[in-house]
Amino acid sequence: MATLRSIQDRNIDINLAYRQEGDWGKANMLLSELPSQILNLVLVGQRRFARLYKKAITTKIDNHGGGTWAPSNSAAYKRFKESKGKSITDLLSFYGDYRRNIKITEGNKGVSVGVNKNARNSNLKTGLTIAQYANVLEHGSFWQDIPARPLWSSTFAELGGKRRVLREVTKGISEAMLRRYGINISTTIK
Repeated sequence: MATLRSIQDRNIDINLAYRQEGDWGKANMLLSELPSQILNLVLVGQRRFARLYKKAITTKIDNHGGGTWAPSNSAAYKRFKESKGKSITDLLSFYGDYRRNIKITEGNKGVSVGVNKNARNSNLKTGLTIAQYANVLEHGSFWQDIPARPLWSSTFAELGGKRRVLREVTKGISEAMLRRYGINISTTIK
């Protein structure tokens, strides 16, 4: 095998030519904008999933968990509900504050769906924030004899969990790359 030095010693003139094929202007633009584009497109996919998640959560609240939750065993809770003219099965939409305080927010770590940790139920004097109330419903309370009534974790799983989030993100990236640059990206999620 000849090295560059041995080729020069033989006085061999080498002319290298290359040809750029395709739209290199687009390629250069894509490469220069790629990091910020991908970040923006990840947020697009996260927003898409967040809207689906919030809709599924609020639908479950409207349907009182779809009839899958165990009734409360707490006599005090039952008396409290009855005193307000509400059914014991109407766990989540008691005054509507829980549902109204479910928000989609964006921060430096991405998009999230949740309840503001400081939001309070305007009609309850329990001292609990809506987020604390939601946590008791999600996980139950041994001390208050309240069984778990999963809403957030079960809905996330029903929607497909992390795999679905990833699918929405990659779908958003693929659609945008095709639309903006004419580049078709195929993705396979296992």
